[in-house]
Amino acid sequence: MEVSAVPEDQRDNSVKELAEVVSYAHKESDKCCMEKGMGKHEFKYGNFFLDFVYAEWSRLCKKDELKGIQQKTLQLLQNTCADKPSLGKEISPEEFDSYEMPSARAGLNIPDIGIKDYIYNYPDWKNKKLGYLQLHQNEIDWKKAENNFLPFRSFSDNILVEEIKRHGMEKELKDGEATDSHAIANVFHEKIMRNKGNALFVYAREIGERICFANAYIFDDKLSRAESKATKQNRYIYRLLNSDKEMQYISIDTRHGMFEFHDKNGDHLGEYRFNGEFNSGAESDHSLKSIRKRKN
Repeated sequence: MEVSAVPEDQRDNSVKELAEVVSYAHKESDKCCMEKGMGKHEFKYGNFFLDFVYAEWSRLCKKDELKGIQQKTLQLLQNTCADKPSLGKEISPEEFDSYEMPSARAGLNIPDIGIKDYIYNYPDWKNKKLGYLQLHQNEIDWKKAENNFLPFRSFSDNILVEEIKRHGMEKELKDGEATDSHAIANVFHEKIMRNKGNALFVYAREIGERICFANAYIFDDKLSRAESKATKQNRYIYRLLNSDKEMQYISIDTRHGMFEFHDKNGDHLGEYRFNGEFNSGAESDHSLKSIRKRKN
């Protein structure tokens, strides 16, 4: 939390990222704690709460150690800290290390900080949690899921938004549509995916895999190889335990830039966009042949 250790031109964004990761942690019912002694610790600018978070702006903006931070960013951090009492209780390093759930030390984006498992933004924390959930899929809270196939669709939609921006298509999203999953998928599939031409195969696999991983799916190498052999086509298949604790599968349709969803028996459930939105109905000849063969 030593703000002065962050380059001045990066401080404002670093504080925003800290506020964001704490805010999302609260929304996702994650537990936030402070390292023992932080509440009374004196940084170069003073106490974290008294001389930074809740300091008067007229006094704070005069401190060299806090230069570069905008008033709106300070207000964001204040609101974040007020949402839950402070940043949680203080705990010792030993207590922190005893936690079995995925955990990480968090703070500002300080160059070369040298702390193991250190995160400073929301994507880093989410990816760490996803790595855990891939290995413990039965712990996914489907009650909070927005989609039957993509439990973390809001997070994976950000990948599509990034691609829209990277391709200079952000103007295609009207006001208020940057968080509208349907609008995001429309722009992504109609303006980008549809125009990939010969690059579609590689691009669909790359983005499809990122979407799968962002929703805790695991690449099923054995099934992919079996389906590739059975269909004489390259197949890339990912698996996930659904809300009924049964296996479901995503096969990336690299010819059309879509997802093919399948149930535990390998039966085809339909073609879907990369945001989990229905595109076309089930076709029996699209079912996973190696799974159905085992069942029969």
